[in-house]
Amino acid sequence: MKNLKEYGSHLTDFSLDENSEYSQCMSEDAKQAVKTLCEEMLCKEAMDYHNDAHENHTYEGYISECMGYLKEAMG
Repeated sequence: MKNLKEYGSHLTDFSLDENSEYSQCMSEDAKQAVKTLCEEMLCKEAMDYHNDAHENHTYEGYISECMGYLKEAMG
């Protein structure tokens, strides 16, 4: 079972440095706001979702749903 620190470690895969492929369009403020939202809310919620009684609830499924909602919200 993963703990919150391990969930948060996924955020380091999303580089916020200026050499990142993600840095070409978003401002540093926008990237930091997304990272803060993930660290303060979504990682905890993903862990709760992963650890509930439903066998199909996985961290990866939660992330996939978040990505889909972000695309919809920005759409």
